[in-house]
Order: sequence, then structure tokens, then C-alpha cells
Amino acid sequence: MRSGKQGEQLVGETDHPGFPRVWREAKHETMWPELVNGLTARQTELALAGGGAAVGLEPAMATVLAADEVTPNSAPGGTWDITVRVAAPDDGPNWNAVTRMSFGSSERRQKRTAAGTVLPVLVDPDNHRRIIVDVSRLSEGGA
Repeated sequence: MRSGKQGEQLVGETDHPGFPRVWREAKHETMWPELVNGLTARQTELALAGGGAAVGLEPAMATVLAADEVTPNSAPGGTWDITVRVAAPDDGPNWNAVTRMSFGSSERRQKRTAAGTVLPVLVDPDNHRRIIVDVSRLSEGGA
């Protein structure tokens, strides 16, 4: 196992360059205070492009508990911190987490941030701060 830049660990990488099979941070809480959803911008991009497993995320479902608008923001429907209750993907104990999401309209925001709404998410069962709404599965479930 080799450590890369800024404390990232590339788990299972061989000696030749290439895309890592699993990517996790060495120290979750203190590595980068600018992380959103516990993920770097590159990890978020990879996860949203279908590469969640490559950055150590697993599909799960989460129920919205509350939502708070983040200010300032420039999204038409606003940017919101959504507190959710995650159903553990590995049959472990459930946990509460906060994920951030921007919306193209207030109608979409209302539909996806109402208490009790169930959202598809990608989570790291070993680091509960790493969570993102799985937008590719939003349309599948009609959320």
C-alpha cells in the first residue's frame, strides 16, 4: 500500500501508475477542512460519474431528517445541507450524516429535502462523513 499526496491512501495500487481501485483519506476529520460531503472535488466528480466504488463509496438509502439552506449560494433552488439517517449498506448500525446538494429549482429542492423523503446515497461505511446523494439513482426511484 502506498500513500499519495495530501494523505490520500491508494489501497491495492500496484507499482505502476493507474487508477486506484479504492481511494480513502488517511485522516478523515482533519485532512482538508474545505471538503464538502467529506469528499474532495475530484472524488465527488468520480462518484457522480459512476465511480463511487473507486473512491470507497457504497450505495445506500437515507431518509431526510432536516434541511438548512447554505448562504451565500448561486443555485436557482439554493444549496442545502441535508441531515439524513443512513441505512447502513453492510447491515451495520444506521447513522446520521449531513450531505450538501444544490438544486436547479425550488420545486426540486422541496421534493428532495422534505422530512421523510428517502434518497439514494453513496456512503463510506468506515467514515460516516463521506456521503453524497447518488443523482444517477434519483431518477430510478422517482425522487
